Amino acid sequence: MTNEAGDFTMTIGSRRHQRRATTTLVIATTALSLLANGCASLVNTPAQDVAWTRWKICQTQAPGTEIRTVQLDGRILFWYYGPGDRQAMLDCLRRANTGLALPEPIADSLPRGS
Repeated sequence: MTNEAGDFTMTIGSRRHQRRATTTLVIATTALSLLANGCASLVNTPAQDVAWTRWKICQTQAPGTEIRTVQLDGRILFWYYGPGDRQAMLDCLRRANTGLALPEPIADSLPRGS
């Protein structure tokens, strides 16, 4: 639509369409940004990689244990079923602690009802 001076003026319908398109673009850009940042955080730190390697080695020697998490600094947190399982895993992780020094692991008894 044009006015007397020949300038282009937008109709109400085209303004809504433009606003909707802009909103969709902002939402899509935000979602992609969040997805990209989330995927980047899925990469382990070098300390976590070392901790997971040590856990895999020791898991066969202390089967009554279950890993809970590996913190960014490589600290292993795990659950154990019996006191002997706890000590077996701690001893194995200590023996496997060659190369990169990691923080002491933290062991908790498996929560009741699990």
